[in-house]
Amino acid sequence: MSDDAITFWQITHNPSDFPGKYVVRAHYVERGRGTPRPSHVCMVFETLEEARAVVPPGCWRFPRMAEDDPVIVESWMQ
Repeated sequence: MSDDAITFWQITHNPSDFPGKYVVRAHYVERGRGTPRPSHVCMVFETLEEARAVVPPGCWRFPRMAEDDPVIVESWMQ
């Protein structure tokens, strides 16, 4: 990943690969590229509170948008 990338963390609930769980995944958006690229980082939790606890300090929370996939709970940006 380059220094020109923005990292965001997405929290989902009940995704197809982890039914009934909360999942935190890191994604990157590089300057000049509009499409987020997922990283290898994926953490699985039982509760939303546990998932939120692993989001790095200093991130800003963005609530789910109406057009987002229904499994998305919220996103956090660094």
